[in-house]
Amino acid sequence: MRSSRLCVALVIALSAMSCGGNNDNPVDSPPCSDGEDNDGDGTIDFPDDLGCTSPSDDSENSPTMPACNDGRDNDGDGKMDYPNDPGCFAPQSDDESDNCPDGQGCPECGNGKDDDGNGATDYPNDPGCESAADRSEFLDNPVACGGGMKIKQLPATHMDMGELDTSSTSMIMSPCGGGAGSPGIAYVIHLTEPKVIVASTDDSGTTADTVIDIRGAECSQASSHLACSDDIDQDNTNSTVTKSLAAGTYYIIVEGHDTSAVGNYVLKVDFYAGEGSACAMQTECGPGLVCRTPVGASSQVCAKPVCSDGIDDDNDGKIDYPNDPGCGSPNGSAETDNCPGGAGCPECANGRDDDNDSKTDYPADTTCKAAGDASEACMTSEGVELITQPVTQGDTTGATNDAHPTCSSSSSTAADRTYRLDLPATTTLSLNLTGVGFDSATQLLNSTCGGTALSCSDPANMTVSNLAAGTYYFVVDGYFSDDVGPYTINVSGKIANNASCEGALAQSGALTCGAGFACKGQAGSRTCKPAQCSDNLDNNNDGKTDFPNDPGCASSSDDSETTVCPGPNCPVCANGLDDDSDGKIDYPQDTSCHAASGTSELCNASEGVTALTMPDTTGDTSTATDDFRPTCASSTHTAKDLTYQLDVPALDSLKIVLSSPTFFDAVTVLLNSTCGGTALTCSDPNTITMTNLAAGRYFYVVDGYSSGSGAFNINVSGTIKNNASCESALAQSGALTCGPAHTCKGTMGSRKCLPVACADGVDNNSDGKIDYPNDPGCSSPADDSETTVCPGASCPVCANGMDDDTDNLTDYPADFGCAAAGAMSEAFCSGETDFAGVITAPATMGSLATATDNYDQTCQSNTGNDVVYALQLPVPVQSLQIDTIGSTISDSVVSLKDASCGTDLGCDDDGDPAGFLSKLNLTNVPAGNYAIQVDAFGTSNNGEFVLNVKGTVKAQTACTSPLFAAQVLKCPSGTTCTGGKCQ
Repeated sequence: MRSSRLCVALVIALSAMSCGGNNDNPVDSPPCSDGEDNDGDGTIDFPDDLGCTSPSDDSENSPTMPACNDGRDNDGDGKMDYPNDPGCFAPQSDDESDNCPDGQGCPECGNGKDDDGNGATDYPNDPGCESAADRSEFLDNPVACGGGMKIKQLPATHMDMGELDTSSTSMIMSPCGGGAGSPGIAYVIHLTEPKVIVASTDDSGTTADTVIDIRGAECSQASSHLACSDDIDQDNTNSTVTKSLAAGTYYIIVEGHDTSAVGNYVLKVDFYAGEGSACAMQTECGPGLVCRTPVGASSQVCAKPVCSDGIDDDNDGKIDYPNDPGCGSPNGSAETDNCPGGAGCPECANGRDDDNDSKTDYPADTTCKAAGDASEACMTSEGVELITQPVTQGDTTGATNDAHPTCSSSSSTAADRTYRLDLPATTTLSLNLTGVGFDSATQLLNSTCGGTALSCSDPANMTVSNLAAGTYYFVVDGYFSDDVGPYTINVSGKIANNASCEGALAQSGALTCGAGFACKGQAGSRTCKPAQCSDNLDNNNDGKTDFPNDPGCASSSDDSETTVCPGPNCPVCANGLDDDSDGKIDYPQDTSCHAASGTSELCNASEGVTALTMPDTTGDTSTATDDFRPTCASSTHTAKDLTYQLDVPALDSLKIVLSSPTFFDAVTVLLNSTCGGTALTCSDPNTITMTNLAAGRYFYVVDGYSSGSGAFNINVSGTIKNNASCESALAQSGALTCGPAHTCKGTMGSRKCLPVACADGVDNNSDGKIDYPNDPGCSSPADDSETTVCPGASCPVCANGMDDDTDNLTDYPADFGCAAAGAMSEAFCSGETDFAGVITAPATMGSLATATDNYDQTCQSNTGNDVVYALQLPVPVQSLQIDTIGSTISDSVVSLKDASCGTDLGCDDDGDPAGFLSKLNLTNVPAGNYAIQVDAFGTSNNGEFVLNVKGTVKAQTACTSPLFAAQVLKCPSGTTCTGGKCQ
């Protein structure tokens, strides 16, 4: 017998020999079972050589499989891999270790006991166990949701895949669909503390038309229904539902919309801090909850918004939306109001029959959808919102079709929303939509909210002249039936002379007094009266009267002749100096000065020069003069122009965007400090972008291409260089901001862009942890506070010393599901079932052949199988390249995601210039944990690949991580890793 076995071994092992003589057709054994150390690593064949995935593997250098999916009994307990080893909560887990059967924490489904007393013990014998790692054998009531529906435990990964078919059906009728025999599977969850859960089937692996129904412990009882979801939108039949739950037992039913809705589904359930959980900031609370101190509480907790918390917060006898007039929506943050008799009390709660229909207020007047509605007159499904600011955000998605503007399509049934404006007498009123991604139409209605529209506009920009004081209604609609989406309403206008400027639109700056007038008088009776700078009086007794003669008057509408001369704030055009050395001094002698308040003697601008100090500035060239001819304008140019001054610190970037509601053809120019010479840039279209701009004064000209003119808006944005001044008006207004990980700091007068607390290399809170991602008080690299949060109730999951996701990895950086110590989840890329390992080398071999299709990428939806790798960056990386160049597969897609795979940081399809492989380049990637997704294009490229990862850090960066020795990370050119730093 022994010689027979030896013969078999020799046949397998030798290529040129056989027992009993020569072999003309030798057969080679695979390297992983040939008895040789083919890769010279000191281990031979499967299972000893970790480079072997099985005895038939033809390479001892294959990528190492996770311990829970490698065909080995790694911890020597006689049980192998998921779902058999109680140490394996998922196939991608890389540790089989456990303390079963008797140790603390051994899961019930692997402890050798019949914990639920049903006569069956552990996995796979107990039907309550999905795997040996399940923490409970108990299914509560196996027929809780009906005898025909299977009940499963939600896996420890909080994710599961399955198929809806006739083997498990639901007779529970959900308000969202399902029931009546539709296919369905229920998942039981046990909450030991309040949680907000988000259950979703919104995944590329879901092919069935699903409904999600969340129910209480008495699953089949009608009263146990808590929340449900059908289609996410009209184009997506997947489901997502969010619900705040108290401690207890619940069931999540995934079912087909009807009996024909069969197919695959992927269920993902996220758990967030629930009601009553202590919090220090909003990000610590689950969706739909607010971090606040409720009435009667002494500290901040996660709670429902004030307008849906079931409490009469303002003690007016009315509770929450829709009953309290202070609540504009269920998410309102205050119930405060001055109803019924105070100014601003909504019509639907003011005690009056405003529309004379013999019905007063909510709920008696059925046109009122809530006590906080602004109109009893409008027949709308959503109620009416009062506009009080220059800018109002809106969205018609999910709204109802109540109106039909005459300027929309005759067949339009698009959803719409209605807004109320309370106006003084105006000479002009402009209502414009921006940020619109759909074909829109708008109309303005009178105080009856009906009849013939005062104006109907497509495109959605209207200007109406000479409106009487009163109430008006503005309707935002779609031109065609499927035109819906978000938008921004911009309101501006001029109040008639001597008319009231008391209203909210006037006080917010949306409406302003006309030229030469200002809002004056006692609060409650303010009107547009002549301003000091146009009243023919020398109000400050400086011997100069009004604009343009008084240097304290910026315009004729300025209501202060503030004395500024002599002194450091005296304008250039009144300082007694020949600033431009042209032999002419100040206004009116120097014709470059449009007024004594002018800030430049350099620019030949008839209207003078206006300083840009805010992110947004409006203007109008209609009444200006033609002083300038841009090189990028028409050769027959005669257009009018206006000139602006910018005082900037040293900048990495500057962007100036001109937009025009009247759509005149404009050009823009940026000039140097002389306001002349060759332009730094001349732009048509009207976006100027500059990099590495020196500190100093610049001039920006708005002109027409040919002869056009009109109103416009200038938007200024830019990034200040690190350590440069942030004192300028443009910086203090937020137009210019500090760069990544920097903020404006210091004493007023000497403020600079300095590193934030979470990126300054200092342990600011003395907790032994420095900066993001190491300090749990740092929510991001841009956080300017390392506030101590650990230990304590607010300590993040990724720093609390616990293995929250039971993957045998605890906290950042050990648990690669943690993006940082301040992260609130340890779950790594929970939507991906094919975990391929941690990046430790610049080139990693892998295969998509046995993977599954879990993700469609943001840059390509036509993708096949995919896997995910963990990338743990110990330091910030200045440039990072991820590619699949050199792969056997011919077409790939790669992306870099955060540790949860919830946010794409970059994605590439065909970046390789030589073909269809991927090449993704990113800059300034902060330290932290990330996920690299490798995907196949289509279903025909599911083969072998090589994943290349290489990054370069900045000089003086620590280079002690093994990733530097492995050449995944390297020092910048001209430096080496010396003394633990790139220098």
